[in-house]
Amino acid sequence: MDKKLATKLKINDDKILRADLLMTIEQLSRQEAVLFASKAVCDFAIEKAYYSPIIIEEIKNTINSYQQRNVKISSMRSLALKLHDLARQSPHPLTRAYYRAWGHVLAAAHVPTHAIVATDYLVYIVNLNAPQNIDAVKAIRQHQLSIAKKFSSPKIND
Repeated sequence: MDKKLATKLKINDDKILRADLLMTIEQLSRQEAVLFASKAVCDFAIEKAYYSPIIIEEIKNTINSYQQRNVKISSMRSLALKLHDLARQSPHPLTRAYYRAWGHVLAAAHVPTHAIVATDYLVYIVNLNAPQNIDAVKAIRQHQLSIAKKFSSPKIND
């Protein structure tokens, strides 16, 4: 298997859709990758009992500031690390995965391919809820791919 197609998460996934998504993400700028991943995670429904709305609001505000170039990548990375700490402290696997997804959204500001990892965590959550439901996985991957394609702008080679 191509190393860049591998995922560290043990997930039941549609490898073809994931590969298509990764190819699309690789065409995104940092800004586009953050916007794409943020939209993908925002569109993913998870009960509020599994996360802190205050933390999610802080993430969204940071992303908005980043898009307006009012926050440095180092601030994005610091918040991502805070989320990973929160994930480690959480006893619930859904909460851990959700916070890790958001952490990778923020990390996409530094390395755009972190966006694929954010989407992998959403597939992981689907797997937690329905381990053998490949149709649910395909549906989320198709949705993610449609979002990514909206954010990918044609690149002009000078």
